[in-house]
Order: sequence, then C-alpha cells, then structure tokens
Amino acid sequence: MSILAIEVLPEGIIFCADRNITITRTTGIGVSTLLEVRTQTQRPKVLRWPNSKALAGYVGLGEIGGKATDIWLYEFMGRNITFPSIKQLAETLKAEVEAATAAQLKDKPHLLAIQIAGFDSRDGILAPAVYGVRNYTSLDASGYKGVGPTFYCLDDFWSNHGLMSIYKPTPSTIKDVLKKLADANAPFWFHQGIGLAIFNTLEGYMKFAVHQLQSAGAIPKPSCLMDWEKNLKFGVLSYGAYFSAFKDPGEQFVGGGADVVSIPWP
Repeated sequence: MSILAIEVLPEGIIFCADRNITITRTTGIGVSTLLEVRTQTQRPKVLRWPNSKALAGYVGLGEIGGKATDIWLYEFMGRNITFPSIKQLAETLKAEVEAATAAQLKDKPHLLAIQIAGFDSRDGILAPAVYGVRNYTSLDASGYKGVGPTFYCLDDFWSNHGLMSIYKPTPSTIKDVLKKLADANAPFWFHQGIGLAIFNTLEGYMKFAVHQLQSAGAIPKPSCLMDWEKNLKFGVLSYGAYFSAFKDPGEQFVGGGADVVSIPWP
C-alpha cells in the first residue's frame, strides 16, 4: 500500500514516498487449499517531470496493464512532456488511467491514488497546484471508501477546506501563508497511504523531535528546499521503521527506504 507525503512550502513542493511494493501470490496446498503469500520488492513511487515542470506520486495499485505503475507513469510523462497546466495534465491523467485500468479493476477493485503537483497561473500569478486522481469516494479514520473502477480528478489545494477555509489566501498572499506555517514547524501537507492515523501521529512526533534537535543545534533549521526534503524523508523513513519493528515479514507494506523529489517555486 505504501505512504506518500507531500509538503507545499514557500520554497517549493516536495513529494516523498517509501519504496516497498507488495506482491501477493496465491499458491496451492493439497487439493483444494489456497494460500496467499506476500512478499515485498522495491520501486520508486514519486517522479519528477523534466525541467522540474511537475511532480507525480502514487499509492496503491502496483501494476497498470501489466506494467509497474511507476513505469506506466513514466511513459505517461513521456506522452505529456509539455502541457498547458497542472489542471489539464491531471484531467488527462484521469482519462488515461481510467481507460488503462478499466478491465483490471472491474471485478477486483483496488485502491490507486495519484497526486500531481506543480505551479499554475491563477489571476496572472504562478501559484501551487495539487490535484488528486483517485478511485475512491471518501476517506475517514477507518480507511478508503467506495474504491472502484471509476476515477475522480479533484483540486486538493485550492478547494474550500483545510488551509483555504482557515486562511482564505489568494494567489498573491499564498506564499506568505505557507511561510507562516513553515516558520511554525507546521508545513502545509497532504498524506496518502496505509494507516494514515498512525503515520500522522508518528510524523507529528518526528517533527517535534526535529524541532528540538534544531533548537539544540544538532541539525540546522531549514533554509532551503533541500533541508525540507531531509525533514520529510525522516518522517517517511520513521514510518518504515515502525513496520520493520512491529509487523511480520509479509506485512512490510511501508519500507525499503524512501525517495524524495521536489520542484522550486518559479
């Protein structure tokens, strides 16, 4: 299942994800008994467009049409090296991934959540854009609901909830709002993946620990996008350590290290 963590900062946008891909194989024992065996391999789940035009990351379905999902996304990038906007790129992705997975998900629904991010022009100003392309209808404390073959394309950043409902920023003020959050050690984030309540708890403690280490001079306070990448990667790696310590070998749904990609604010 994995974990994908996204932060939108005054310096840019960061995607970070673990590398474990879970493979489930069904084997026969005797005449009529079947046994499901889970193993893990590692593949990237976050990608960056050439020239830092956009970022993509996913959790869930590990293969699309017989290809590893990261390979399918890489080929999608190749077909869409240039694009009018992040919004239109996300809409194109929604149409293509829905068509590519229609037969695959028809009888056996499986979660696939893809995030696309970059910068779009709003009111003549370049501002962050984060879109979600996913095949679930809702998410609550118990997990993802309404998973099926239908995909939805949603504006996750400028929709009227969370950051927007509290601060009501405009394209001209959004950078200042993001700076206030980052200065308070609470960068604006999105999370997708397994056990989000557990990850959010652990990541909150990791942020506190990092802040304490910064105050003590053990590590530097973030001054650039690369510094923020390290902080986010620490949180994802810590979640992988949780699975390594407390879960059985076939349940290492998060782990295998972490990849991080980012794009600076233009």
